[in-house]
Amino acid sequence: MSDSVHILEDQNVLTIKLVGSLNETQSLTLEDVFANKMDGKHKAVIDFEKVSDISPEGVRVLLNAFIKWGETGLVFKNPNNDVKQFLHTVGLANLVSD
Repeated sequence: MSDSVHILEDQNVLTIKLVGSLNETQSLTLEDVFANKMDGKHKAVIDFEKVSDISPEGVRVLLNAFIKWGETGLVFKNPNNDVKQFLHTVGLANLVSD
């Protein structure tokens, strides 16, 4: 499975589907999406269904997004048990939506 970031834009929601590891390369892509697409009108839904792990760079990007948009602008969907536990450990479990 190769690492990738897929963006779906639907009016005021950005759905970001991550595949593979949220590593340094994907983190830069995700950071770019946040910088260029999140304009205060969009909500970001990040789909973790196919994410195997999150690097420190990935944590940094997710934490920065949380600081900027909080629970009203950011939602995490479909994390596997390992990723869900990791999100809990770094204090982002409240963003996981079933």
